[in-house]
Amino acid sequence: MKKLFCLMLALAMLLLSATCLADADTEETVLRVGTNPEFPPFEYVGDSGEIEGIDVEIINAIAADLCMTVQMEAMDFDALVPSLVSGKLDVAIAGMTITEDRKNSVLFSEPYFDATQVVILREDSDINTVEDLAGKKVGVQLGTTGDLMMSEPEYGVGEVSRYNKAMDAALDLQNGRLDAVVIDTLPARQFVLSLDGLIMRDDILKDAPVESYGIAVPMGQEELVEKINDSLERMMEDGTFDAILVKYVESEEAEESADATIEAATDDTVAAPTEEPEAAAEEPSEAE
Repeated sequence: MKKLFCLMLALAMLLLSATCLADADTEETVLRVGTNPEFPPFEYVGDSGEIEGIDVEIINAIAADLCMTVQMEAMDFDALVPSLVSGKLDVAIAGMTITEDRKNSVLFSEPYFDATQVVILREDSDINTVEDLAGKKVGVQLGTTGDLMMSEPEYGVGEVSRYNKAMDAALDLQNGRLDAVVIDTLPARQFVLSLDGLIMRDDILKDAPVESYGIAVPMGQEELVEKINDSLERMMEDGTFDAILVKYVESEEAEESADATIEAATDDTVAAPTEEPEAAAEEPSEAE
């Protein structure tokens, strides 16, 4: 089944390339794409040293459809929107949740994936309900939905530890420096898959809303958004999108992406939680 989906994906990409080449009047241009490769299986640094993942394949397919070449740039998640606003990037794709706050700064494509927040715990944890998070030390990735949620007074979290890399939070949890980590479902599955002693609980944050990921572009680029939406629609209709998801969610690549992220994180000393100004800690401005 995996080979069949990979073949479907390869054929779909070939057809997109052929369509582009067939238009002799189209001049190929560069699409400057920003991402945060710390969010497997959506984006991560693979064994080859290149950025890989679901979002990478999606944007490459879109670029091929638009007769453009992707120029990928890795950066911290909370730098993506400012980089779009400043004109440094044409597109940002990073498992980015569409929020009203972000829509004040950038435009979004139609949603391409839905996610929810879950809790990662050690196997011996006594946390079983959302009330049990009160007074606990919870790790989140800086600027993400998990950061925003855990900063709300209603959860009563004792300390929110913010990390630029989600994997660093997962490693600190494994090593006993945190009581829990709050993050999106698929990255949580990846970390639990490859880190011993951790479990994922999707029944603790029962009231967590469903989030929709979108591709962000600068304000004023309505034409680009329309083209991206058209390409996404074609990918969903011809099976390209499903083939990409199956490749990374239910295959050997899923475990390999987690292993690659862990290896990259453990090559260096685990980073300390990011120290943020008090105002930022009270009201995170971004949400993954």
